[in-house]
Amino acid sequence: MGIFSIFKSKKEQFREHVRACFDESVKKTIKENRDVFNDSSMGGFTGGLMVQASITSVYQTLKNEPRLVLLAAKSDFDPYQIIEEECKYALRKYLE
Repeated sequence: MGIFSIFKSKKEQFREHVRACFDESVKKTIKENRDVFNDSSMGGFTGGLMVQASITSVYQTLKNEPRLVLLAAKSDFDPYQIIEEECKYALRKYLE
């Protein structure tokens, strides 16, 4: 978090956190499987599946987080909706 994050709403901070989770997962998948992504004969299809699996895994982990119920009850925003939106954003960003 930067110095200006103190001026951001809890909703904006949560969205940034969720987006970072998806981004870090994809980066890790690409780094750990660089040979697959560099192989032109199968890299596009197989790499895309690996990225999709990474995003799906993060989505499931976030949606199943027990503390999310408490956050939803205390917040003036719907964290489940933000996770859904950010998942769709990550899929578009990395797979289109």
